[in-house]
Amino acid sequence: MQDNKKDNQGSEGPWWREAAFLFSEISAWIVVPIVAALMVGKTLDQKYDTAPWLFIILAALGFLVTAYGIIHSVKKYTKTARIKKEDWKRLKRVKEEEDGSTEEKTKSI
Repeated sequence: MQDNKKDNQGSEGPWWREAAFLFSEISAWIVVPIVAALMVGKTLDQKYDTAPWLFIILAALGFLVTAYGIIHSVKKYTKTARIKKEDWKRLKRVKEEEDGSTEEKTKSI
């Protein structure tokens, strides 16, 4: 039973590990820049009596940083996923070739 569990996890950990990492990375890109920009914008507006201009400008900047971060993370993930998919196809093709050569040897005997 434990051997089967190890097979499902593979060498890189559980099957859901990559999805959880991507979820946490994108969540951080959504929350951190926007919240930081809003807090700094509100503080600067109060300090320099420029309400609401610095708040709005920094909020827009926070959204741009968030958009860049999400796009960058998704591109990195899709590139990694494409490479893994190609590796799986190559591995499957090698196994099929091995199985075919094994069947040919048994037929010839």
